[in-house]
Amino acid sequence: MTEKHPSADDITRSVREMYIRHPFPTAQRKHSYQRHAKYVRQVIEGLGIDPRGKKFGDIACGTGLILLDYAKEFPETEFVGY
Repeated sequence: MTEKHPSADDITRSVREMYIRHPFPTAQRKHSYQRHAKYVRQVIEGLGIDPRGKKFGDIACGTGLILLDYAKEFPETEFVGY
């Protein structure tokens, strides 16, 4: 017997419904990385690194919360979660 897999449309619909029920990020985030992102800015500026136009990849980014805070701190940099 062949196993029926959900279609891409079914998966997209399911994920969309999940985010409607459970918005992300929540209004009151328990863990925020904003201070860490600001600290990283100080470090890279101290090293003379210019983040503008660079691409940063976070492997195993989980929920992506840290990437959201980094994107706010470094709007001139592209962030991609894997």
